[in-house]
Amino acid sequence: MTATKNSRAVGSSLLMINHKEVGRMYIGTSILFLFVALLTASFAAYEVADLANLEIFSNVGQFRQFWSLSREVLVLGALLPALVGLAIFLVPLQLGVSKLGFEKGVASSYWIWLLGFLMAVAAYVMDGGPGGAAQEFVELWALSLAMMAVGLIWALSSVAATILVARAQGLSMARASAATWFHLAFALAGVMVLAAYCAELAVSFVRVRSGFLDLNNSASLLSNFAPFTRFPSLMILGIPVMGIATEVISVHSDRPIKDTRALSLPALLVTLLSVVGGVSYFTTIMVPKVSVFNTLATLGLLVSVLGVLGYNKLQLFKGKFSMNPAVVASVGSLGLVLTALAVTTVDLVAYGFADTIELKTLTMATLDPDLASGGTLAAEGLVALGPAFSLMVGASLLSAIGAFHHWAIKIWGRHLPTPPMMAAALLALVGSMIWTVAQIWAVQDIDVVQLSVGAYSNTGEPWALLPLIGVGVTAASALLVVISVASLASSKVSGSSQPKWEGSTLEWATANPPKRDNFSEPVVVRSAAPLLDEDFGKPSVEIEELETTDVPAIGSGAN
Repeated sequence: MTATKNSRAVGSSLLMINHKEVGRMYIGTSILFLFVALLTASFAAYEVADLANLEIFSNVGQFRQFWSLSREVLVLGALLPALVGLAIFLVPLQLGVSKLGFEKGVASSYWIWLLGFLMAVAAYVMDGGPGGAAQEFVELWALSLAMMAVGLIWALSSVAATILVARAQGLSMARASAATWFHLAFALAGVMVLAAYCAELAVSFVRVRSGFLDLNNSASLLSNFAPFTRFPSLMILGIPVMGIATEVISVHSDRPIKDTRALSLPALLVTLLSVVGGVSYFTTIMVPKVSVFNTLATLGLLVSVLGVLGYNKLQLFKGKFSMNPAVVASVGSLGLVLTALAVTTVDLVAYGFADTIELKTLTMATLDPDLASGGTLAAEGLVALGPAFSLMVGASLLSAIGAFHHWAIKIWGRHLPTPPMMAAALLALVGSMIWTVAQIWAVQDIDVVQLSVGAYSNTGEPWALLPLIGVGVTAASALLVVISVASLASSKVSGSSQPKWEGSTLEWATANPPKRDNFSEPVVVRSAAPLLDEDFGKPSVEIEELETTDVPAIGSGAN
């Protein structure tokens, strides 16, 4: 009997279909992987501090694999899944429905993504990945990353479908919350960009398996991931940042958003620019080049972020200012996204639409592996990602910190402690800035021909230790988040806790944490701030101004 109960418990956890459980699993796993990825990047930054010698790795090939793994885990194993997990948890609550569309599929997406992650780590351990010499495990590397991307695509497709066709009665898109609009934009852009990435990995798999790609030149596979390190495709990390920040600031400034139509334009614009510009970056045979179109796309993204930032600035100035981790992290995340776009735009325009960081990176990634003791070290560990990537890592981490602190009572049933979360927000902001300054400084100071192991000593350079300091400080921020969330998630919650703040959108009408079906009765919405309506929660047969395009909620029982 006990064995049967245990097997049922295991089966239940593996086949979890409630969107809140799936969201929590994504969030918990991804923040743990985030710390691991930043810790891994710290080892790479330590090697960069002294180009003349390798102390941790036996050769540059190992360093290249280690560094490649860290950036892939950062994006596909940590930042994107954390933001996806938040969307899975929040979207049904904000739409006033009981579940996410294709919920069994969403549960499967988590296990596909997790299995892909474990396979990717195994591939690197067995000498696969860019720079690897074992053909079978280079192939496994391509397959495992594609699995991770497919899992995320599945989850994002469900989020988009739910927003588009499964809203509460009376909840038109004109009345949807700001976070809902940007979650829709995030889902649509993420599906398209990740699909292009899967196609790129499939072509790389065929080239390796058929022998078209010599394993001595497998380092060229680094270019597969390059679009995720620069705009426009890098903006898929920035889209949910804008939505989360706008929602958090509106609540804590006590200025509910009563009309989200003004925010729908930048949400749709960043989706279009991220997809069209980002997908055009993915190419297999030709080295990615910066075009005038992608420069204009980056400028368009910059204008969109400026619009959202201006809107939130008015919210803060006209409302009451509340200094807490959620607000600090949200404001900081918007600032880092804006800075990343501004730095990229200035760089593109100043150098005639040619990104010098990218050109240096690609030159060094395609060097003969036997040249100069196996290629170059600093370009791959320090310069290759560019300042935009480190800024967006910081922005995404800050956005997650703000969201966790803001919605913790919904996700885990209690508020996160303020001191460690405030410290985490400040460390993430400072760490990403130091990391960025190091990269900008290095690009201006380094000559490409000098970047070879054993041929150039940078120990006396002022920037040599800055990458290690920046990544280390950012990793400390992630560690604080892991500890805070783990302590909260592991403790049992009895009853419904009282929130320290409440918003005017539908998720705040649920218990803390929400019950399995989210809402005890079908929800009827009459405005973009439904909790402020005097008749919210009262039975109603007829709804004034109900749009004919509204769709009954999933599981609400409405006919």
